[in-house]
Amino acid sequence: MGMMSKRHSRIAGAAVMSLLLLGLVPVFAQSNEPSQTDKATIIIQVAQAAHSYTEQLLGIAKQHQVNTTKAESLISLGDPLLSKAQSEVSTNATLAIKDAMGAMRYYRGAAEYVQYALAGPSDHRTDDRKADQLAYLRKEVQHAEARADQLQTMLTKICSAQSSTTSGATTTTTTTTTTTSATTSACSDGQSNLGTAKSDLDQAATLLKSDNVNATSVISLFKDAQKHISAVYADISQIAKARRAQEAIAYIQNYAEKQLAKLQQEVAKMNSSATQQQYQQQLTQAQSLLDAAVQAFQSGDFDTGMHDARQAMQLMQQVAQGIRGAVYAQYIQKEIEPRLAQLQEKAQKANLTSSVSQEVQSQLSQAKSLLDGAIQSFLSGNFKTGEQQVQQAVQLMHQVMQEIASSTHHP
Repeated sequence: MGMMSKRHSRIAGAAVMSLLLLGLVPVFAQSNEPSQTDKATIIIQVAQAAHSYTEQLLGIAKQHQVNTTKAESLISLGDPLLSKAQSEVSTNATLAIKDAMGAMRYYRGAAEYVQYALAGPSDHRTDDRKADQLAYLRKEVQHAEARADQLQTMLTKICSAQSSTTSGATTTTTTTTTTTSATTSACSDGQSNLGTAKSDLDQAATLLKSDNVNATSVISLFKDAQKHISAVYADISQIAKARRAQEAIAYIQNYAEKQLAKLQQEVAKMNSSATQQQYQQQLTQAQSLLDAAVQAFQSGDFDTGMHDARQAMQLMQQVAQGIRGAVYAQYIQKEIEPRLAQLQEKAQKANLTSSVSQEVQSQLSQAKSLLDGAIQSFLSGNFKTGEQQVQQAVQLMHQVMQEIASSTHHP
């Protein structure tokens, strides 16, 4: 009798440890961790530990020939949520926390059920346990119904937005049509899964309102609803990825490729054959990268598509800067340098004293050097330095004009 008492003490101790562990969850959920991902990781670890302790309790209960069927059913309801939380932790930490907490509610229920069962048979306790189980199922079905409503709103919004984007598109290609088709299929699949989940939950809610509730049937319907709700999350994720890909493809076709065509036209007008050939090669490479990006987006490889698109835009930016630099350099050669030459001619003809003449010639020489430097700066893409050099050269030219004007009026 003493040995049996010790065994029950160990059993009760294990049950208490399990419940205490489960009770720590709100503390972890509210702690000040660096990020939601860190919180989710900790809560998932606690859920895994709770699962382990609950399994240990089941093992102890089976050794004492206690019926654990109901507890095992509750654990089987929690396990999919824990797996879902583990898969979500890196992409949606908030949802991962919610699912891990849901899993732990099932593990808590299983641990409590085993604890009651170990306390010994009693009709009164059996009725209480059944009442507790049904109350728990009613609460979980209500939570699932609320989640299904949220998913319906989310699915309707994202699929409506997709339809609007498609109808408003200015460019239609095989690529965008394929992406839109995949999205339409995912929307249809999501609605189908959500419809099945709602039907399961409606049937479960109806059963829970009956006088003689079949808990096994309710649990079966609830598990099936959970499976389809998880599928809806996967459908929404697929729709979001497809939408991002379609938007990226539209950007390439409606903006990037048009900018590329404009750059090609500007390059064709250039005088320098060597520079022109270099820019044409860069633009050809950019076009190939844009084509590769579209293919990557179409196949679902968003990261590769973004990498290729960024490289293409960088090449286009290099060419655009080169063209801009060439335009600025040409402006100096055609507009500013001729004026400098005119000033030099005026300075030579003006009646300047020897000292003033030397100063003027020095200023004109500095201006010429600055303009030569500005041309090189613009051609190398250093626009800030080029602009500063032009400003300094123009200032020197104004000073020379003032010197000439002053000498002319005061011989």
